[in-house]
Amino acid sequence: MKIKKIKLLTNTTNDIVLKIYAVVLAILIWFIISVTMYPTVTRTINNVPVVPIVTKGTAAEDFGLKPVSFDKKEVSVRIFGKRYNIGDLSAEDLQAQLVIDSNVNKPGEYELEVKIVSKKKTNFEIKNISPSKIKVKFDSIIEKEFPIDVEAPNITVASGYLIEPITANPNTIKVKGPKEEIEKITKVVARTEEKKTLSESAIISDASIVVYNGETVMSKNNLQFDSDKIELRIPILMQKSLPFKLGIQNAPPNFDLSSLKYSLSKNKIDIAAPVNSIKDLGEVHLGYLNLHSVDLNSSFIYNVELPDKYKNLSGNSSINVNFDWSNYSSKTISLDKSKIFVVNAPSKYDIKIKTNNIWNIKLIGPKSVIDKITASNVIAEIDLLEADLNESTYSMPVQIYSPQYHNIWAFGNYNATISVSEK
Repeated sequence: MKIKKIKLLTNTTNDIVLKIYAVVLAILIWFIISVTMYPTVTRTINNVPVVPIVTKGTAAEDFGLKPVSFDKKEVSVRIFGKRYNIGDLSAEDLQAQLVIDSNVNKPGEYELEVKIVSKKKTNFEIKNISPSKIKVKFDSIIEKEFPIDVEAPNITVASGYLIEPITANPNTIKVKGPKEEIEKITKVVARTEEKKTLSESAIISDASIVVYNGETVMSKNNLQFDSDKIELRIPILMQKSLPFKLGIQNAPPNFDLSSLKYSLSKNKIDIAAPVNSIKDLGEVHLGYLNLHSVDLNSSFIYNVELPDKYKNLSGNSSINVNFDWSNYSSKTISLDKSKIFVVNAPSKYDIKIKTNNIWNIKLIGPKSVIDKITASNVIAEIDLLEADLNESTYSMPVQIYSPQYHNIWAFGNYNATISVSEK
């Protein structure tokens, strides 16, 4: 039987393959020698993180103290141990813990010893820790509520619009942190750097929180806030200059309103209001003038009353209503029963006028009309259109006017008595 020779190396004439085998063999030999001849090693591991301090069960907890700042957040450590234990350890496998002793019993800065702990519970000997102590500042943790001011330096409004004070939602905020820092806070601000020119109200939802000590911006690193989202509400008002409108009340049915010569101390008012409520507004209602109350030489004062959310930019809180009485006069007349009429009477009732005379009616109008008018030119009218009637006797208001002359009125209120009975 022929025995075949097994070739451990093939293609030995290839230089590249020979080199690869040589490198692998050298590494294997080095590893065997290292483990056999040098089973222990010393290593330096940098950037080992300092973990948060646990104060539970310590004097610091008893006095309500918390760590608020560290002068180092990482350490370096030299360790000694079995090569197979520590050869592949990295900074992520270790923790730098700070040891709190009983001396930490009041606010201040303390140097705490650093202790290295293996997350993998690996056995090794610590040769050196650098730094071996870390300065930690302790303080009482308190909470205080502050009103929120607003800063929006790049918000402007279009021409013809007005910006109202910007408000924050929520308008207060609770800040928790070291007592020393909390007591330095003079104001908390919700600030936006957004740049806008507005012609309608807007909301900005991503305002940042800025904490001030006087005019100096404070660090927020050690502070906690009960709200991390502050809205800025920006109310925008439209401005308009609008005329006043004065309504005339209790004028005779045929009265020529243009004949009433009166003037307002201010004819217009400058106002600002929410866009939707003012954009179609054409006038501002001043009030009603009761013609029955207008006597010779009368004048009136009306308070300017605007709806909620309207602003009076003119500053006029009242308007005077004055009349030109230079060509006006008055006359007193009386009307008998024949000059008293009922209109719009319900068809199911008989209406009878019980009043025989209406005495001492004062008429006012242009002098040229008053000089020639007589009782024959005047009537008293009782309008029952909206009267709620039953069989009874009623004293009803009457409207005094002249069917012939359209620019006179009666000063004062007058009544007549009627009886109502079913037909």
